[in-house]
Amino acid sequence: MNKFLRYSFLSLMLIFCGSVFADEATFNFTTPDGLKAMGVAEANIPTVEASASAGVAFETNGPFTVNGVTITSTDGGTNSSRIWSPKGNTGTSYDFRVYGSKTNAGTITFTAPTGKEISKIELTTGTWNEPTPNVGSIASKTWSGVANSVTFTQEGQCQYKTVTVTFADAGSVTSKKDAGLSFSEETVNVVVGEPFTAPTLSKATTADVTYSSTNTKVAVVDEALGTVEIVGAGTAKIRATTEENDEYYAGQAEYQIIATEPVQTDVTLPYEDLTGGQGSFTIDNVTLSEGLTYVWKWDSSNKYMKASAYVSGNKASESHLVSPTIDLGTATAPTLYFSQCINKYFGTYADEAKLRIVVDGSNVDIPLTAPTIESGNWSKWADEEIDLTAYAGKKIQVKFVYISTTDAAGTWEIKNFKVEDKAASGLNTIEASPLNVNAPMYNLAGQRVSKSYKGIVIQNGKKMIKK
Repeated sequence: MNKFLRYSFLSLMLIFCGSVFADEATFNFTTPDGLKAMGVAEANIPTVEASASAGVAFETNGPFTVNGVTITSTDGGTNSSRIWSPKGNTGTSYDFRVYGSKTNAGTITFTAPTGKEISKIELTTGTWNEPTPNVGSIASKTWSGVANSVTFTQEGQCQYKTVTVTFADAGSVTSKKDAGLSFSEETVNVVVGEPFTAPTLSKATTADVTYSSTNTKVAVVDEALGTVEIVGAGTAKIRATTEENDEYYAGQAEYQIIATEPVQTDVTLPYEDLTGGQGSFTIDNVTLSEGLTYVWKWDSSNKYMKASAYVSGNKASESHLVSPTIDLGTATAPTLYFSQCINKYFGTYADEAKLRIVVDGSNVDIPLTAPTIESGNWSKWADEEIDLTAYAGKKIQVKFVYISTTDAAGTWEIKNFKVEDKAASGLNTIEASPLNVNAPMYNLAGQRVSKSYKGIVIQNGKKMIKK
């Protein structure tokens, strides 16, 4: 009888707990021994000595194999997949880097032996841009699901350090349900200070949802409710995450917020712009030849406005980057500051990159000096200071005028635009600087708030009560 009970108990364990007999394959990309264990030839492993003064790479897509499980990749972005040894590596700093971009995604694939199914993939990484799996779901750098092969598609770089793959006989893994997390919108555009309603989250899982923001300088989210407050310009991703439970796998979903400052048509001093986006500048495309859809564009990666009319060759164009109307008011020494950078592909810089002041209905072009290109294709950033005293008491607009031809289409980059009264900002004055009504406001927690915020705020370094 006891023997029968033991066999019955064993049968029940095989039926209901097949995952107890799961196997693991651990890939350690951080050491030479770990790399050799997965089939990397010793001759291909960058040496510590070679990494002493610079990073060293061995480009490879695999396959890497441990315990019958294989890992392979495909190239994305602008780089090949590689085993990387950073500068000054002491022998324990290697990783496997897979690249990707929005226009050229990369992939990494995990495959179990024939007749086996993967139930979990646990990752430790350096740089991590959440990939998208073709099956199952990822949460907190752990994939859950049931599949013989799993492919992650990447639109950014991931630096894989260790990977642990859990697998078992096909059909023996207890299959759970997908968490089913998804937002009603993937991307939301919002203006700072305007009402914002978060996209609706749908879910199948019974697990609690935790919300987080990737950039709290742009968006602050209630971690339990998912309500969002927009506190500044820029981009942020709002993520919803659920843990695995007895019925559902862990899950994650996200949407992106693109927040911009309100476009102002009239501003006073001091006035700053082109620091976190296009701001209140507008673009006037005077002429765009065939093949061009724009000239000026905000470069969100490098944080500057960029003008170029090169699209598979030089294109003729004229395009103006135009400030709002700036009231110089009572400033006695109004001064314009900005930074510029150019490449070597201009014809005659003075004719193709112009600073124009619009005052009293007239255009005045102010000569600029081209930044020096010492070597290579690009100049260094040059900080410019333009005396606007001649326009004191006036209202002006500032235009950056870009002109290209079929013979020459250089690239012009502009950032850190500011107009202020140099006399008022000097250390030798005892007069108080004028209040900047355009300056950002912050609450007592240091979070940026909109103009509609009520309560105690800090603006221009001073506390005040907004009713």
